[in-house]
Amino acid sequence: EVKQQFGPNESNELAKMVNVESAKRLKNLIEDAEKSGGQSITGGSSKCDIQSKSIPPTFIREPSKDSKIMQEEIFGPAIPIVPFNSRQEAIQLVQHLHGEPL
Repeated sequence: EVKQQFGPNESNELAKMVNVESAKRLKNLIEDAEKSGGQSITGGSSKCDIQSKSIPPTFIREPSKDSKIMQEEIFGPAIPIVPFNSRQEAIQLVQHLHGEPL
């Protein structure tokens, strides 16, 4: 559904990361989320091009709560998607992740 709505992952119109170090950091967050069980719905670590500082918009379904992408500030086009069944479950998730979430 996401691919149908937003189209292919590659585009010359998307902004690039500010520098190679930022691109590496974000790719590492995405890779860690994928290795911990998260599924990249769009984009993903295999589509990242560090040298050109290009990171495609990446939606990651159900990354581990302990993965880096759930623990650190992202600063780039990657979004973890975590389903929940109730408001209380969502609150507990946020409280587990950070004392003061962004």
